[in-house]
Amino acid sequence: MRTRLALPIVALLAAPALAAPPGSGEAPPNDEILVEGSREGDDKTPVARAYLEAVEFGFLDLQTARWEDKICPKVLGVEGLAAQMLVERLSQVAASVGVEVASADCRPNISVVFTEDAADFMATIRRRSPRRLREAPARQRDFLYASQAPVRWWYSTQLFGSGGRALTPSEPPFIQCQGDCSGGSAIPSGPNTKFLSHYSSSRIAAPTERHIKAASVVVDINLAAGTPITALADYVALVALAEIWPREGASVGDSILGLFEAMPVSLERPPQLSETDEVFLCGLYKMPLDRPARYQRGRLISAIAKGDYDCGKMPPSQ
Repeated sequence: MRTRLALPIVALLAAPALAAPPGSGEAPPNDEILVEGSREGDDKTPVARAYLEAVEFGFLDLQTARWEDKICPKVLGVEGLAAQMLVERLSQVAASVGVEVASADCRPNISVVFTEDAADFMATIRRRSPRRLREAPARQRDFLYASQAPVRWWYSTQLFGSGGRALTPSEPPFIQCQGDCSGGSAIPSGPNTKFLSHYSSSRIAAPTERHIKAASVVVDINLAAGTPITALADYVALVALAEIWPREGASVGDSILGLFEAMPVSLERPPQLSETDEVFLCGLYKMPLDRPARYQRGRLISAIAKGDYDCGKMPPSQ
């Protein structure tokens, strides 16, 4: 179904197993030794790594964030069937990977804004509320402010202790210094400093984890003209649920993020989340959050390479 996006603008974002030859008399002839291997080209690790690099997933030195709160999506700038389909698809994808969806009277934390001029809309945000984009990497700000991308987005995240424990504004009384305490060197603090009491015997667990607290997506109606609403809904679902920052012009290959590379889009079979997108989202929401960034990246590369998908079956877009 193709839905025309109609317009009043609302301006606010809230091996094979191989049998080895018999041994030299050391094992009975009827015993088999199985050597597991893979044919050249079967290893999909490079493909998985290339996918994460193309979508600019996370940061090499910073844990990735994901939703731990219930999501509450709201569409602004379009009404009726188009808005309904976007919210329903986003909720559908979220539920399939284990993200809870809040009730209808919830306070929005995912805003999808349709505007006739995204560049002007972003310029207004830059002028009136520049801190909204403070978490965007510096190289991404040109993409957000000055690109001709049909869709652009950003996130707001928060740091928690392992298991979602809140950080506190006051220093725990039993922590007085760092390093050699004999010198009495106090832990540096200020009005924005947060503290965490943490003990763990684990060698791989990290003391903190990052949660997405809000996501904002801006769609330029004119630049996205002709895009089936079902394909656009899948695109929005991916960027709203995962902390990704693809560069403008980067080829993202097997992903719904390649939607606008393939224009005009076939209306007979509109693009949707790829199998790799689904495995990526499933892996993101199945892995432990309190792990170092390199562990998280390695875990997702492995999941994508193996095609692991142990979430509930994701229904196709309609």
